[in-house]
Amino acid sequence: MSRWAPIFNNARRRVAIAIELVPRPSGRTVALLAVCAAIMAACVFWLPIPSPAVMRDWAQSFGAVGLVVFLVAYALITVTPVPRTIFTLASGLLYGSLPGVAVSVTASTLAAVLAFLFARRIAGEPVQSYISHPLAKHVQQQLSQRGWLAVWSVRLIAPVPFALQNYLCGVSTVRLVPYTLASFMGLIPMTTAVVLLGDATTGHFDPTFFLVSACCITVGLIGLVVNTRLSKADDEQEDDALGQRAAEEEV
Repeated sequence: MSRWAPIFNNARRRVAIAIELVPRPSGRTVALLAVCAAIMAACVFWLPIPSPAVMRDWAQSFGAVGLVVFLVAYALITVTPVPRTIFTLASGLLYGSLPGVAVSVTASTLAAVLAFLFARRIAGEPVQSYISHPLAKHVQQQLSQRGWLAVWSVRLIAPVPFALQNYLCGVSTVRLVPYTLASFMGLIPMTTAVVLLGDATTGHFDPTFFLVSACCITVGLIGLVVNTRLSKADDEQEDDALGQRAAEEEV
């Protein structure tokens, strides 16, 4: 059990980071969300909702133009803090497994690059002021120390919301090309699992769903293990440096 304790502790720390970094909504925001939820509930109750198969037929009736419009909307909207899971599920529901994965990964990577450039070129100072939070500094420190490897790990494990990941990377020392490649590769596993789940809602049961999901979870766990070991190595290196500095001061 002691062997796995650092991994579980690291996972708990990442959950704590995600919780602490989520902005606390104001009373007006809560009221607006309550009204929107009530409207959506009324629509679900009173309006006829088409089946997933009907929605897929409708979406595919627009052909390639509809797919491109969906991809662009996905990319632009998820630059903001809107959860991308909604669009990822919709990709599988509307376009199936392979097209859905291609659209979701492409749109997510494009959104990541746009948010990265926005934070680096335009909104650097506001984002930097937000990083004054100690937990945000922890993520920022890992990005500065490990570069693309930290980006890949963040995409696999997702300790903070997708949009915030992109903004933090934008004000870090990570370069654009390694960031883009690491984001693309890191987004594939969990995105694939969510798209396959959306595809399954249409009644299209693919036996490979469970296999792919298991592979995605395995890749995520590998990323967590690698990150834990690197964090431990960094802590040990920092302790050694502090001990050496203290010994030099005593001399």
